[in-house]
Order: sequence, then structure tokens, then C-alpha cells
Amino acid sequence: NISGLVAAMQKRVVRSMYTIPAAVSEITDADAKRYTILRLALADPWVGMLITANPSTLLQLTEFANLEAEHLIRDIHNGGISDVDLPATISSAFRRRLRPDARRAGQLQQIMERHGNLQPRRCWPLLQALGVWCGGSAAAYIPKLKQVFEGITIRDHGLHASEGRMTLPLEDESRAGLLEIQTHFFEFMPVTEAESDRPEVLEAHELQEGAEYFILLTTSSGLYRYNIRDVVRCTGFYGTTPFLEFRHKGAHISSITGEKLAESQVVEAVNAAAQASGMKLKLFTLTPQWGQPPGYVLFLWCDHDDHESSGTDLSRFAGMVDEQLAAANEEYRDKRQSGRIGPVCARKLSPDLWNSFTQSRQDRSGGSPEQYKHPCLLPDPEFRGLIGEREARSGEQEVMAKRPEFNQFD
Repeated sequence: NISGLVAAMQKRVVRSMYTIPAAVSEITDADAKRYTILRLALADPWVGMLITANPSTLLQLTEFANLEAEHLIRDIHNGGISDVDLPATISSAFRRRLRPDARRAGQLQQIMERHGNLQPRRCWPLLQALGVWCGGSAAAYIPKLKQVFEGITIRDHGLHASEGRMTLPLEDESRAGLLEIQTHFFEFMPVTEAESDRPEVLEAHELQEGAEYFILLTTSSGLYRYNIRDVVRCTGFYGTTPFLEFRHKGAHISSITGEKLAESQVVEAVNAAAQASGMKLKLFTLTPQWGQPPGYVLFLWCDHDDHESSGTDLSRFAGMVDEQLAAANEEYRDKRQSGRIGPVCARKLSPDLWNSFTQSRQDRSGGSPEQYKHPCLLPDPEFRGLIGEREARSGEQEVMAKRPEFNQFD
């Protein structure tokens, strides 16, 4: 992937400051890679910044660190890396970093004894910043990330891909970045014009604050008016240069009866409902379900603290999400009021089912776990059938809560 290539191509003086060598990206087994990353990172008290694409990667690493804390501390004390079978071509790249360090192991053991887990801020007292995606579906992980990495500044990467860099973030805790006008030529197509035979095309200074657009990219490498299928929102201007916030890929839109529900709207609705209700979520996915009338079902992976959530709690939460979606999307609101779309249903799934679903999507995409983007909105209703088949095999019982039908929003 482009992130690994950029890391490997850096000059030696830059690579010498990496706690995690580029060779670690070649480890194919997910658990072996996590263990190796943590073995190297926890041994280094000088970590000042953590950078990865997906914020969920950092949350997975913190959970894995506490599960494997005893083994990790032992390996740091004794040296080497046990219980992980690494090819010699990979392990040789960082063998010198695996020396015994009884003092560091003692520090980590004290953190465990005093606080019950390997808290990132205590393991790395010099940690100043996290560099992760903050927009799109990744926004769903930011509240949990702020909780786990309390007090640590979070900075978005900006919008960039193999085709080129599109925005440059200028502020902490912001999803928006300034359009990179010195790198490529940018044009924009309003989302509302996407299905038009002759869509309006705008230049950067012609954008309207609050409106959403597809980016059309023309680059020196040969791309001409290339539609990268990224939807961005204009959040303001610096002079005549717009600030843009990534919303979602163009494919992540669901429309049962013309409501054109976007993944970014789903993320914001669920996050708002979770904050208002106190519901703690690890993952969620909204997907259509057919019926009379059709509607949406929200699949949830609740945090361990919320495993006792009752059907009433889920019904209330589903209602809150429903209201948030209606507030964000006028077409959804109209179709709910007219009865053409039914109320949102909420349904909890077991961790095993979520893990199985995630693994199957990763296998199909062929990408690395670090590149995986969890879908918070899946327009394909077959997702529901896929989950149902796995439940039948596992003996999982369905748990569903539905908010009563209503025709008016407050």
C-alpha cells in the first residue's frame, strides 16, 4: 500500500526515528503483526507520535496490549520475541531492537499493578499526537480514541490517495483541510448533479459553504478530470481557497425510495445518539431491510460495559438514531412521515459474528488490516442474509428492538 511504500522510501535519517521498522508491514499474520508492533513500541519510552491510517488500528492495539501484557513484559525483560514465528528476512531487520531491558519491563509492570492496564499515556509519557483519519466512517472511532488516549492531540491526515494529495489539514481536532491548489488542478461536481447528463462543474473558488461535491482530479501524471468518487463538503474558505471535509465514497449511499442516505449522515446520527444515551459502541453498520414498509436495521457491537442493554434501551436508541437521520436528511424525513420508510430497528450481534464479517471483507478486498475501512452503511441488503446464515451456524439468537411507528417528528 502507499503508506508502507512511503515509509520504506524515506531517507535513512528519517527511518532511524521510526519505532516500528517498515519490515513489520510484511508480516502477514494479523496477531503476529500486532504482537511485533507492541513488542517494539512498548520497549521504547521515547514514542512521541503514533501514525496510522485507521483509528480502529490504535484501538485494536491497545486491547491486544492488555490481553498480552504478561507475555509482552516478559519478552521485554528477557529479550527476543517469543510465541511469534517470523521469517528471518523480517526479524533480521529489527533484531537489535529486541535486546533485554529489565528496567523498561519493570516500568511497564508497575503501570499494570497500579492501573490495571497498559494506559498509553503512562507507557509513553512523551506522546504528543495521533495521526489518523478523522472523516468519513473513521469518525465513528474518534470518541473512543479520545477516551483511550485522553489528552493526546488528534490530527487528521488530510485527504490523499495514490492518485494524489487533495487537502492539507491546518488545525488539530478538525476533519477539514485546505485544498492543495499547488499540486493539481481541481474541479468539483455537486452531488445533486451526479445523475445529470450534463452536470455543472465548478472551480474551487465557486464552491458554496455547506454544499457537498465530487472531486474531479487533473494531474501532471496523466489523470484528466478523474472522478475519484470521494464526496467532500466545503466548510469554509481561506481567501478563495476552500476548506474541504471528506464525507464518504460515492458508493456509500443507500436509497430505498429516493432518500439518498449517506454514510456520513449515518455516522453522525449514531454518534449523536450514543453520546446522548450513554450507549458505548465498538462497531455499527446500517443496512436496508425489505418489508411493508421497507426500512433500515442498525447492527451493533456494544462495548463490554453495555452487554446488559435491554430491549427497551435498544428501542430508545433506535428511535434517537431515527430522529437524527430525519434531521440530517430531508428526503428521509419526508418518507418517514409519509410511511414509505419504516422506523430504524436496532439489533445487537456477538463479537464472533462481527469478527467473522470483518475477516470475510478483508479476505475479499485483499488489503492489509490497517487499510480496512469498516462500512458504517452497507446499501446491499444481502448483508442481513449473510449475518443470518452465520447466526444459524453459531446458534445465535436474534435480538431486535424496534421503535414504534410514528408519522410526525418533533
